[in-house]
Amino acid sequence: MATATIQILSGESAGRMVLVEGRATIGRDPGSTIRVNDRSISRKHAIIESRGDVFFLKDLNSNNGTRLNGEKVTETKLPDDCRLHFGTIEVQFTVVVANNLPVQSPPAGGAGEDDWQSLPHGQDVSLDDIFRPASLDEVDERETAKKSDARKKLLDLAYVLAMAAVVAIGIFLYIRIDLVSRTPKQEVIVARGSEALIPYYGSGEFSDIIVEDDSIVQVNEDEEYWWMLRVRGLKVGSTRVRFTSSGRTLGVLTAVVKGEPQGQETAEYRQLPESERIRRAEVLLRRGDQIRTESPWRALKAYEEAHELCRAIVPAPQAAMKASAQMRAIQQQLDEEVERLMEMARKTKFTDAPIYLQKILQLIPDTTDLRHRRAQIILARTYPEYLRRAAR
Repeated sequence: MATATIQILSGESAGRMVLVEGRATIGRDPGSTIRVNDRSISRKHAIIESRGDVFFLKDLNSNNGTRLNGEKVTETKLPDDCRLHFGTIEVQFTVVVANNLPVQSPPAGGAGEDDWQSLPHGQDVSLDDIFRPASLDEVDERETAKKSDARKKLLDLAYVLAMAAVVAIGIFLYIRIDLVSRTPKQEVIVARGSEALIPYYGSGEFSDIIVEDDSIVQVNEDEEYWWMLRVRGLKVGSTRVRFTSSGRTLGVLTAVVKGEPQGQETAEYRQLPESERIRRAEVLLRRGDQIRTESPWRALKAYEEAHELCRAIVPAPQAAMKASAQMRAIQQQLDEEVERLMEMARKTKFTDAPIYLQKILQLIPDTTDLRHRRAQIILARTYPEYLRRAAR
């Protein structure tokens, strides 16, 4: 029976030499006679077998093929000395005589140096002394060690990535907490059933208004000025309102709703007889008529008090009906005048606009009135220098 050697010339096992007697299989399969752990080699790649004194090579339908001296083959007779390629792995095939083996030195520092059995030059030895069956086990041990080393490197990499993720999360939370701490905050107190007008203090123009409990308060932007907010109290309680854009909080409002707005009907009024109420209401009506032209706001307050005096009297006296009619008329008059002044402020020169806004404040001196608040907010936001000069 012929005997041959296969020396691996490339790949991780370069320098390794294997004895071939009779029949040998090449592949990545653990049961292969010549096991080569390389991705270019199929699990069952090829067979080399001797028929008498001649060796034959057969490819087992491998993915990357088998070549003899550079030519692709499927089944062929092997010369006594040739180069074979299994996938990308190059090997030297040599037919040898048992006691006349060529002695070669392993590649310096080669990956397969540990598989080489060192021999004194020119000494006759048997093949069993040169090729030990344990050599494949040694290769498996090295491959296991390589896998263990690769696994350790992978675990080290996973640890580094985990630490980097922890640091990134910490930085993200720090930035987010810092942003939240710097988010502009404000508060508004409004009576249930009434409405307040306030300026918006935020770090940019918002796109969404998010009310945590919309049964307590209703918040909308003003029809004309997006930076002015209308807050209506629905029921007693408090809630937070966030102003956001693209998911980012630009401002936070705490809305507190208290009880019903106080009416003018005092305990003193309730103790008065109806005749005295009517008499006082008539006095207030006459006073309102006298000052209506020069001071419509004070006249309105007189009409409102007269109406409150007579509101609980049934059937309603003539004074109550007159007070109600006068209230509606003067409210309309004030609304029309305020609208005229606002239109003048919008159309006039920048330097003259504060004058018309100031006239609105004088026309309606009540700071809780929405018309007064609107003019005051516009002045404070757009003409702060005018307000500073007016305060001197």
